[in-house]
Amino acid sequence: MKRVVLFSTPTPTNIVKILEQIFPKELNNKVLAYMPSDGSNAPQKYVDEWKGYSDENNAYFNLVNNSLIGSTEEHDKLLSSNVLVISGGNTFKLLDNLRKSGLDKAIMEFTKKDSFVLSGFSAGALVLTPTIEICNLPNYDEN
Repeated sequence: MKRVVLFSTPTPTNIVKILEQIFPKELNNKVLAYMPSDGSNAPQKYVDEWKGYSDENNAYFNLVNNSLIGSTEEHDKLLSSNVLVISGGNTFKLLDNLRKSGLDKAIMEFTKKDSFVLSGFSAGALVLTPTIEICNLPNYDEN
């Protein structure tokens, strides 16, 4: 099973359906890699929220810090997972972190697995598309 889940704004109404897609019943031994968009500057409340979702869905939780340059530990955490959630924030900062840390290449490697869920929320969804050109529109992310 290979699944990509892109979403914008989780609400109390749609979060249940989103989580069903991110943590499908048919995926065994779930291991979530949660990657905040701004690495070590992630608000703890969102880390705790995704840790809670992970626990509720019987998944092991890995916090992946994309602001660490050359960290084999972060690379290994991502690749030992079968569910990846990249969160929202500034799209330019996220893409810069991914490239500097080398995790952009690790994500490509992640998608070569036989079974995975790749998910992006807001900026996380945008960096998984062919271009982030939309972010150059007025009142979007600061570059």
